[in-house]
Amino acid sequence: MARTSQYQEPEDWVFASPRMKGKTPLTPQMPMRNHIRKAALEAGITKRIHWHGFRYNVATWLIANGEDVKVAQEVLRHASPLTTLQFYVVASEKKKRDALERIEDMIFPHDENQPFIPLQEPGTPVEVPLYASDQEKRQALEYVESMMLSGKTHEAVSSQPHDPEDDQEQYLM
Repeated sequence: MARTSQYQEPEDWVFASPRMKGKTPLTPQMPMRNHIRKAALEAGITKRIHWHGFRYNVATWLIANGEDVKVAQEVLRHASPLTTLQFYVVASEKKKRDALERIEDMIFPHDENQPFIPLQEPGTPVEVPLYASDQEKRQALEYVESMMLSGKTHEAVSSQPHDPEDDQEQYLM
C-alpha cells in the first residue's frame, strides 16, 4: 500500500512537521525513528542506523567514483578536506586490492619489454620466470621489503636518482 504525503506543495518538506503544516521539517530524530529505522528493520537490517552513516557512505562513494576530495568536502560542507578524508572516507577493499595488484605488476610485469626485478636474497640476483610462482613472488617482495627497511638499493630496482620534489608535485592539488 503506497502512501503519499499530505503536504505536496513544492515548498513543503519531504519529512514535514504536521504541527507546522509542512512548512518546516520534523526534527532529525523523528524521520529516523518513525521511518528509516522501521524500514531498515523490515528489510532485515538490525545494525543501528544513524545520520552520519549516510554521510560516511556519500563521502566514500564520491571518492570511489573519482570525485576530487574538494568536491566531497563541499558536498558534505566540511570546513577542511582533511576532515573529509580523515573521518569520513573509507578505502574500498577492491581499490586496495587493485592498488596492490598494480604494485605486483610493477615487480612482475606481464610485458616482455618491461624490466624485471629478479631478486631472491638481498644482493643476489636470480632468474625468475616472467610468470613467477607465488613462492617466487613472495621471496621477491620480501627482498624489496628488506631493501626498504635497510635503506639499501639495487640497480635493478632503481637506475635513476630519486628526486623528492617529484613526490611533492604528485600530492599537490
